[in-house]
Amino acid sequence: MEVGDHVGPPHELVPGLLGHFQWRYESADFSRIQRIVGIGASHHRLAWIHPFRDGNGRVARLFSDTAIRQPGLDGGGLWSLSRGFARNRTEYYERLANADQERSSFSADDGRGHLSERALWDFCEFTLRVMADQIAFMEQLLDLDGLERRIEHYVHGVDAEVAPEADRVFLLLREALLRGEFPRGDAARIVGASDRTGRTALTVAVNAGLLVSDTPKAPVRLGLPAKVHETYFPQLFPANQVTDHVR
Repeated sequence: MEVGDHVGPPHELVPGLLGHFQWRYESADFSRIQRIVGIGASHHRLAWIHPFRDGNGRVARLFSDTAIRQPGLDGGGLWSLSRGFARNRTEYYERLANADQERSSFSADDGRGHLSERALWDFCEFTLRVMADQIAFMEQLLDLDGLERRIEHYVHGVDAEVAPEADRVFLLLREALLRGEFPRGDAARIVGASDRTGRTALTVAVNAGLLVSDTPKAPVRLGLPAKVHETYFPQLFPANQVTDHVR
């Protein structure tokens, strides 16, 4: 197969190359840092092997998005390496092609394999930079540092359903935001009131979809119904522009 200047390996070598690829990148000896760096390296190597007649780029990008989950970097799907490559399309293809180069016999620091190690490192560095840029971009859009303040504004000034219990509901939501989840029995302690008052505030928050749980007795966590998107994440969902799909 020929794609641009790249000529893929003969088809009879592909099974062996894929077997070596799997063995190399599934190594249990890799540290977490090596697995992170290996995301870019394995992306190029899979694309270089070119195992399919068509769709190799898509498969390689899907593979890398999956590989990101292995060391726990995916962030729950909030950011995407594929989207980052798409935003840097020209540089992506240039650096990918550069890593196809054969090793320079005149350079002592270009590895000992068939392909240029220096060019592969350049592609790995580019991949890491794209990942960091995507994470920073989503951090800016989500503005998590200001989320607690926006949640407080929502319960006090936006949602009439929870307004009568706004102070206590906010305390419960803040607890879920900071802890991730909490047992239902903690509600009274969190709001600083009786068990009955705590249960009332918890019921209001759950009925409004602001707190959710897997079962009626399971710990509760922060809910994100469509009605809160414009207030919680105004840069993601500008006012009056929430799509039908999101709704």
